Amino acid sequence: MLENQKHHKVKDEKHESKKVNTTSQKFKKVMSYLLTLSLGGVIGGGIYWTIDGIKSSESIEEWVLNLSKDVKKIIGIDSIMEIEEPPEQSNIEIVRTYTMPFLECNAVKILVLTLFNELAPEKYGDNWYDIYYRTLEQDPRFDFFRIENSSKIMTHGQTALLIENILGDKFNLVITEDAEKLNISLIEFYNAYQMVLDKIGRAYELSIERIDILKTTGKENDLQAWTTQTSKGIYGYHGLILEPLIGSNLEVIVKGKDIVGILEIREGVIEDERQFEDRILKITEDYIEFEQSGKVFLDGDTSIDLSNLCSGAKVSCVTKNNRLEKLAVINSFPLKNIRVVISKDGQQEYYHDKVQITTKSNTQVTYNNQIIDYLPNQVIDIDALNLYVGEKVVIGKLYNDVYKIHSITRKGVHPTYVGSIEIYKEEEGYVIVNEVDLENYVARVINSEMPSYFGVEACKVQAICARSYAISEGSDSEFLKYGANVDDTTKSQVYNNVEVDETAKEATRQTKDQVLIFDNSIVSANFYSTSSGNTANFGEVWAQEIFPTQTPEYLASTIQYWDAGKIYNMREEEDAYEFFTLSKGEISAFDDHAVWFRWTAEFAAEELSETINNALKNLSESQKKHVKFIDGEKEEHKLVYDIGDVWDMCDTFITEKVIQDLLAIIF
Repeated sequence: MLENQKHHKVKDEKHESKKVNTTSQKFKKVMSYLLTLSLGGVIGGGIYWTIDGIKSSESIEEWVLNLSKDVKKIIGIDSIMEIEEPPEQSNIEIVRTYTMPFLECNAVKILVLTLFNELAPEKYGDNWYDIYYRTLEQDPRFDFFRIENSSKIMTHGQTALLIENILGDKFNLVITEDAEKLNISLIEFYNAYQMVLDKIGRAYELSIERIDILKTTGKENDLQAWTTQTSKGIYGYHGLILEPLIGSNLEVIVKGKDIVGILEIREGVIEDERQFEDRILKITEDYIEFEQSGKVFLDGDTSIDLSNLCSGAKVSCVTKNNRLEKLAVINSFPLKNIRVVISKDGQQEYYHDKVQITTKSNTQVTYNNQIIDYLPNQVIDIDALNLYVGEKVVIGKLYNDVYKIHSITRKGVHPTYVGSIEIYKEEEGYVIVNEVDLENYVARVINSEMPSYFGVEACKVQAICARSYAISEGSDSEFLKYGANVDDTTKSQVYNNVEVDETAKEATRQTKDQVLIFDNSIVSANFYSTSSGNTANFGEVWAQEIFPTQTPEYLASTIQYWDAGKIYNMREEEDAYEFFTLSKGEISAFDDHAVWFRWTAEFAAEELSETINNALKNLSESQKKHVKFIDGEKEEHKLVYDIGDVWDMCDTFITEKVIQDLLAIIF
């Protein structure tokens, strides 16, 4: 229920007298107890005060004002009785007060979110509150809460009982029979329960915030059920009704990023403009995430150019109502740290079904501005934190210890990482980002890209190339939507696929800060594991929107063979076929000793059909402009999921003309 309430900005004796009388009536009706402190600031007991405790010669207002400041602070007496000095200005402000009754299911939710580290499993067909009652059943102290009473209004008696059960035998409340049956409001419950949390060392669990409601779950957006986009990011609101309040400014009680109660509503969002400098972590279609300032939302028709930004870039911003107005780049790429998105399987799949991590030392996990401590070898199970889509967990920086991620495998073992680990919850699953200093990153690339038994000097060459590549390629926006500069696969360069050794560490130390420069810029030092004897042009391998794209001088195609009898023209299909079928004994080249210098693979027709169809599906989805279909004189780009089965292929090769003819027949 919503009520209009007028706050008159006038000061006169009639106003004050009227307010005192109203306060007296409200006190007699609502104020059923006061919690008092014993000497030394430690609660030794509590008393429910009633009107009978007041001297007849003493007005209620005088009695209240004579109470200790500590008592007033604990029970929020000013909030309950609305004692305030009328402001001096003479304008009137309309405020809507949220006066929905405070139900038992709302109190149960607050108890569970603040006292339990893990929720009970959900079940099909659950009401929104069932999961909280099932969780509470694990603790016999709260067996007086029954799910069949979920829609009943919370009382002072229930509040007194839960306070006694939480604080134990040293705390005893005395309450009259009449007071026990009185309904308790949300703000009364909050003030009493906040005192309890303070006494058990969990005062940080709940807080009061003011936020703007921008949108809630609906068909027109991708918000998860029971989530709302606010001026401070994505919040949950399990069990509350926010849809009528879109576009309003609310004063709410929150547990982290979960709204557990609404206190006040103001029409329209508050005009809030701010300017700040911060480091970009991630950019999606809806928002930019900053390291210190959190999420700032984007208008769909924004004219601000975000295409040249990367994760880690330092920028200056102006925002209004937490929406981006202006942005200027201060430092385009940080040279100290790099952010790596960790693949699920080492094959460019970045969404994880689960994330489980351990360390050998005490670890702190930050979630919703709270710090959770984990013991050595205690499993950090991200599923247990019940993240909403758009939220993340940060596991603090470690360099003297390592994180072991048990939910992924590299070459038969669970990989370990240093630096910090961030886990984002997305619709598709979890995204893991490892932020690490550049030198530690380079050392963990060396062993994954080459054998360290080649020696320190060879590893030093690899270190310089890896460092140059990371800085050059990490400064674009390819992985920005994941909150990263690079990935850990061959799409960037393989990282941490093999445990780092002392040779790689030494090569990194000896080449610290060294990079390759061409024309006063750090080069994109793309490299390969094995040369066939003839390299390709950069623009033919790493083309983006245009094919082929520009090839730098230092990455042009070169011949790396001799004694082959002739120079092969690799642009001619027949020459290329003959060249690739030369055996090691028929050609001398830089890498003719390598296992992968010449290789063959055999596929059954069904396997080859599946491989080609999967590749075409991925290409037509991710690089639609590079997949062209020719039908007679007509050329078009379109999505393709299946071109049928491969027929028999015996001792032949396919020319470009044959492919065009085949496509013309098929399409």
